[in-house]
Amino acid sequence: MRKKLENKFKVSKKADGVYLHIYSSNINSHEIINYLYQLDIIPSQELLGRILNSKPGSEIFLDQVTPAEDQLYNLNLILDDSVGLNIVMSPDRMQAHLTITSQANSDIDEEYILNQLLEVGICFGINKQAVREALLNPGMEVEVARGRYAIDGRDAHIDYLYQKPDIKPVLCDDGTVDYYDLGYIVPIQAGDIIARRQPAVPGQPGMDVTGQAIPARDGRNLRFKVGKGVIVNNDYALAEFDGALSWCNDTILVTRVLIIPGDVDFSVGNISFMGKVLIQGSIKEGFIVEADEDIEIRGGIDNSRVVSRRGSITVHKGVIGSKACCLTAGKNIAAKFAQEATLEAGQSVYINEYILRCQIKAGDSVLLQGRRGIILGMNSVLARAKIKVANIQNCKSLDLRVEGINRRLCYEQVRDLNAKIVKLEDSMGILSDVIRTYRNNLDDSHTLVKLQQYLPEYIHLTEEYNQLVERRNSIVAILRSTRGDGMIEIGGGLEAGMLFSIKNEPVILKKRLRNIRMYYDTDEKKIIIITDIS
Repeated sequence: MRKKLENKFKVSKKADGVYLHIYSSNINSHEIINYLYQLDIIPSQELLGRILNSKPGSEIFLDQVTPAEDQLYNLNLILDDSVGLNIVMSPDRMQAHLTITSQANSDIDEEYILNQLLEVGICFGINKQAVREALLNPGMEVEVARGRYAIDGRDAHIDYLYQKPDIKPVLCDDGTVDYYDLGYIVPIQAGDIIARRQPAVPGQPGMDVTGQAIPARDGRNLRFKVGKGVIVNNDYALAEFDGALSWCNDTILVTRVLIIPGDVDFSVGNISFMGKVLIQGSIKEGFIVEADEDIEIRGGIDNSRVVSRRGSITVHKGVIGSKACCLTAGKNIAAKFAQEATLEAGQSVYINEYILRCQIKAGDSVLLQGRRGIILGMNSVLARAKIKVANIQNCKSLDLRVEGINRRLCYEQVRDLNAKIVKLEDSMGILSDVIRTYRNNLDDSHTLVKLQQYLPEYIHLTEEYNQLVERRNSIVAILRSTRGDGMIEIGGGLEAGMLFSIKNEPVILKKRLRNIRMYYDTDEKKIIIITDIS
């Protein structure tokens, strides 16, 4: 039990004294008291209160401790050598037991025993019925007083009613991928509840049998992780205006959305929008759709140009084009299939069924998701870290390349980003405290001026923080999903003479293979091939 508790807190001795290290926020008074008692330490009420309200990572100097044996009570009260009362108090002072050690005479009654309990300091939780039971049963130990244990408060809990859509579609049992129910853009109306909070519950202090209060840990409150376009009203986070939900790391925002109820054709014209665009039909040939954020097309794309400057493009059906068909996204591109089109994504490209005569470039990975996914004919596929496809058609002109990453450089970038993130967190914390102070005095005109100065600065820091976290997470995701400095995985269709490359290192297949996995080994500085021979 003690070893288990040391995952939450632990005592250590240093040159200047004894310290308690806090590792968890899930600590209750019973656990900490019992743990310290086992080490012959009894904390003062003030020290116990400090411990219970400390954050994980805290280090508390145990400067107010008393050896446990000095706190044990075993009080024997003798009367006239003929009647003895043995009153024993537990080490934590939460129980008191009474034993009448000899036959009671007429001088010993309930009132007398109650007075003796008060005389030795037992004044809370006395059970008069138990005292009467002790009088009737000489020699039997009876619990005559019990303290009230402290009840720790409950931390606040926030229920977020919407989940961030995953652009990676669901793989069905038959090997296909379901794009039809994907719904990457989540529309929302003004006043809709985005999240609700169950507020923190304060703790209920206890009391031992001597009347000493036992502090309880109060529940910790939680803040909504929301940003622009979301207003907080008491324990609810609400959409400020009609739009669509957007996620930046763990923060939920509401952005403007343009919904086209049908096709993008001559009745609609070209589209350029500052927020998200949801097209419930298809984009007809020759039209242009541009947006700052995500674009979702419930139908398909017919030889058009689609640009999402900072978001993703999701096509529920497919892309059919010619030389003029081009999709460009700051983040990801997902489609059922792509034919005679140019696709360029800042992060990854996800295709379900096939690509045919396409030019594809991805900042992270190119993944043909379905088990039947195939590369047909002449295609150029370039990814920074990873290419994964179920099958390819034998084609000598296939251009399949992984640019490759530098893992050591990526680790350095993550380390530098973490340092910047910590620095921003400190600045945001200081600025948040300043803003909170000014908000408590809104009647002062000087306060309003200061708030107008600090709030935009805080918003700017928050946006910079979110960008750094997103960038760091993207690098970490690449490192976790990529073996070596770059990798290619192909299930079938591999023929002798086919050419691939990773980090400009070419690989020419000398025989027919299947289930091939090749990666660039950082230490050996060469491509390692793992495969089954067909």
